[in-house]
Amino acid sequence: MHTVLILGAGFGGLELAACLSESIADQARIVLVDQSDSFMFGFAKMDLLFKGATEESIRIPYRDLTRPGVEFRRETVTSIDPQTRRVITDRSEYEPDTLVVALGADYEPGATPGFAEDGHEFYSVDGVGRLRARLDEFTGGRVLLGILSVPFKCPPAPYEGALLLHDELVRRGLRDRTSIHVLSPMDSPIPVSAGTSTALVEALAERGIDYSPGRLVHALDPSAHRARTRAGDLDYDLFIGIPAHRVPAVVAASRLTDGGTDGWVAVDQRTLATPFPGVYAIGDCADAPVPGPGCSPRTPPARSRRSSPRGCDRLRSPR
Repeated sequence: MHTVLILGAGFGGLELAACLSESIADQARIVLVDQSDSFMFGFAKMDLLFKGATEESIRIPYRDLTRPGVEFRRETVTSIDPQTRRVITDRSEYEPDTLVVALGADYEPGATPGFAEDGHEFYSVDGVGRLRARLDEFTGGRVLLGILSVPFKCPPAPYEGALLLHDELVRRGLRDRTSIHVLSPMDSPIPVSAGTSTALVEALAERGIDYSPGRLVHALDPSAHRARTRAGDLDYDLFIGIPAHRVPAVVAASRLTDGGTDGWVAVDQRTLATPFPGVYAIGDCADAPVPGPGCSPRTPPARSRRSSPRGCDRLRSPR
């Protein structure tokens, strides 16, 4: 029987597994590998940060995601040889007929000097915890929110974060003594959607949030609490950044990024096939520019941030 090995159970991996289960479950063995035991929507981290949600309440356990022909295995991928389609994990080895790499993107705080030492972020669960603790002790001052690299996951998230921060500070009576300034290297919030961009810019302006498009923070000075930009330095009391993204180290160590842009996996724009026979890449790790609302240039297509997790729903066992 034909074996399909999917590395990564995020949006891309879950959706593909669901589609294959519905279409060829009797013709293929589908193995879905992920190092985590559960799925979490990116936007749910906002609930952790601003709405008092718990991790347990926003996680969807993979043990509940079952469908004919799909085997889920909690394992960490340690090696990928795309030439032979040989994959080694911390628990097993595989040589599938078809290999799909859907391992997403990792964060690289160290890519921006000073950010790891003096910045905060809300893209990781650990980062949310640290930022929440900092906000709890925050009594007012200058807040900078900077997008530190492109591409990045979920382009609306920085702006939603700024708006929710505004709401919290109003609720706590701290907004009048706090300035919020959003900086982005892009010329608009969502370059492929003029309407969405206009709505976001207007929402920021209505709340007195400063917005500087086309302005990149390239370093922080932790001792002075100062952000460096080519247009001049900016002082801050709290810096929140969207960290630089990169492919996971195990992908970078393979030859999959050869020919890709800026270290992402090179794929055929129509089929998402890599140059290696029988090997595909989907999701955030793939160098696949697909225009559509919610995507930044070269960012793979993303679902509406409030949409139903079809991959999750369709992999659940029927009740």
